[in-house]
Amino acid sequence: MRCDSCQHELLGDAQFCAHCGLPTARHPRDASTQIDVQQQTNADAPRSTDDGHKDSRLGLILDSKYKLIESLGEGGMGSVFRAERLHIGDEVAVKLLHHDLVREKHALERFRREARTAAMIRRPNVVSIHEFNDGAANGSEAYIVMELVQGVSLGNLLRHEGRMAPKRAVHLMHDICTGVGVAHRRGLLHRDLKPDNVIVVPPSHEGDEETAKVVDFGLAKVRDVGATALTQTGAVLGTLYYMSPEQCSGEELDARADVYSLGAMFYEMLTGNPPFRANNMAGLISKHLHEAPPQFPQSFEISPALESVCLRALAKDRNQRQPDAIAFGRDLQKALAAPAIRRAAAASSRPSPWKWIVAASGVFFALVLFQTAVIVINFVVARM
Repeated sequence: MRCDSCQHELLGDAQFCAHCGLPTARHPRDASTQIDVQQQTNADAPRSTDDGHKDSRLGLILDSKYKLIESLGEGGMGSVFRAERLHIGDEVAVKLLHHDLVREKHALERFRREARTAAMIRRPNVVSIHEFNDGAANGSEAYIVMELVQGVSLGNLLRHEGRMAPKRAVHLMHDICTGVGVAHRRGLLHRDLKPDNVIVVPPSHEGDEETAKVVDFGLAKVRDVGATALTQTGAVLGTLYYMSPEQCSGEELDARADVYSLGAMFYEMLTGNPPFRANNMAGLISKHLHEAPPQFPQSFEISPALESVCLRALAKDRNQRQPDAIAFGRDLQKALAAPAIRRAAAASSRPSPWKWIVAASGVFFALVLFQTAVIVINFVVARM
C-alpha cells in the first residue's frame, strides 16, 4: 500500500507515512483539521456535510438570535455553521459543542471560564468571540458565537504551497505571536496551536499585507475533558506534531508549552515539514521527549539567527525556551533583521583539508631542512 499524499511505500499497518509524515488511509487526518479548514475558507460557496446529506440543524434558530444557514464542518469539539444574526442582519460563525464536552459538571465550569476569558481578548490577530451559551438552561444547545473570517487556514496554505520564504514566515508568525502573547499576558493558554488553528486573511486593499488570526483560544482545555469525543475523532493526532514534551508527559502547562508549539509551526513554515515525524503516536511522542529536531537544510539558505531562535523554542527543557509568545515573536524579528551570515559562507571561511595538507607539508620540509643544516654544521665543526 502507498501513501495517498506522496505515494511512498508504507510499511505494515503504519498510521503515519515515514516519508512525508502525514496520516495514512489507515488513520486519516483528524476531523479537527477538517473543521478548521472548512470553517476558514470562503463561506460564499455552499458546502455539504461529509455524508452528502443536508444537516437537519440547518434553519435552527438559537435563543431567537442566530439562524443556522450553512454547515461549515464538523470536528473533535463540535459542528460549525455560518449563521445570521437576526436582530442585526450580519453573519457570524456558530460552533455547536458536542454534548459530551459539557455533560460533566467540571467540563461545564471550564467551558464557562475559558469562553469568558477568551471573549475578553480583542485583538486583530485573534478571532473574536461574541457570545457563548453553556447549554445549562432547559437542556439547550451549548454554543459559541465567533467572528466569521474569510480566509484559508495556514495548514491548508502549507499543504498547497509548501514552505514559505523566511520574510513571509516571520511576518505571519509575528501576527500569531501577537495574538497568542496577549492571551499569555492574561494568563490564558491555547494548548492546541497548530497550522489548522490559524486563518491567513488576504489583503483587503492594494498595498496591504496578509494577516494571520488565531482561533479556538482556551477551548482545548474544555475538549480534553470530553474523552469520549476525543476517542471518537482522534483529535489528538493532528495536534501531536506540535505538542510540547510537557504536554506529551501530562505535566502542568504554562505559556512555554504554547511557545514550543509555535516553534514547531515556524519550523514547518520554513522547511515544509514539522520537526518530528513517525509511523505511530508512540514514536512521535518519543521524539518530542528525547530527540533534537533536524537542522535546517543548507540549500534552504535560512540564516543561522532564525534557526537559532526556532530551535530555542523547541528546547526540551522549558526553561531554555522564550518565556512567552511575545518574546518569541520579538526574537524572530530581530533575527530577520540581523546580517545574513549563511552557513555556506561560514564553511568557506574555514581552512579546507587541502590547506591543512599544504601547511603540514611546509612544516615537514622546514624540519627536514633544519635537520640537514644541523648535520652539515656538526660535520664542518668536526673537520675543523
